[in-house]
Amino acid sequence: RMGVISGRVVDDTGEPIAKVVVFAMQLGRHQGVRRLIPALVPEECCWRGYISSTDDSGQYALVLPPGEFVVMGQSRETWPLESDTTQVFGYPPLFYPGVIEPTEAQRVKVGVGQEVGNIDLALVPARTARVSGLVLNAAGAPVANESLTLSLEVMGPQGGFTFAPLTAQ
Repeated sequence: RMGVISGRVVDDTGEPIAKVVVFAMQLGRHQGVRRLIPALVPEECCWRGYISSTDDSGQYALVLPPGEFVVMGQSRETWPLESDTTQVFGYPPLFYPGVIEPTEAQRVKVGVGQEVGNIDLALVPARTARVSGLVLNAAGAPVANESLTLSLEVMGPQGGFTFAPLTAQ
């Protein structure tokens, strides 16, 4: 029987945040390195990952088999600083119980059929980074009117997720 990890994601003022992607991750080995990897289980057609998204009230629920998991929240929301619009802020990935370093994350143990609630995250705004560059063709000439995508990859030995929300021309 599966268990459930649930909670709420809010901002630094306690307001709920919708559309935050919440992952269940586990410690494992990938490409010879011990690290957090997405929790995945095989299904008949494909691998299914334990991922959820917050609703308008900031609530999420992850349905999981028994085990120990690390919960991570990721928002792609950004906004400019009112006094200086060249500075853009957003929410960095956050691990339960409110740390940005995966090594400091607390594991959440889920038993058979158990519901573990109140695994809440309070995202804290931080200044974002800007990535820029020049796209060249094989001859070394600049390329115009092409799209470039910056993606976030969360992978493990059985697969994972790639998010590509940022695109530029």
